[in-house]
Amino acid sequence: MSLTPVERLDRGELSAHQGDRLKALLTHIYGRNIFYTRKLDAAGVRVTELDLPGDLPRLPITTKAELIADQAAHAPWGTALDRKSTRLNSSPYVI
Repeated sequence: MSLTPVERLDRGELSAHQGDRLKALLTHIYGRNIFYTRKLDAAGVRVTELDLPGDLPRLPITTKAELIADQAAHAPWGTALDRKSTRLNSSPYVI
């Protein structure tokens, strides 16, 4: 069995790779996802200034209670869900 290039990285390289991937994800969702944009803004996190993985502790934690409250306040799906990826006839998700 051969390993992928990512599986061959040493610990430091893997951490840098994971930090880059997380920053790319945050950059993609910031401004597109109301729920997470608000959370990042409230925590004072500027995605463009993050140095990951070192700044990981600065990222706000999302709780199940927050997702439930958001879904209740913005029925049926809440602001955390990207509605473009859901089926039109689907039921609201339950957390």
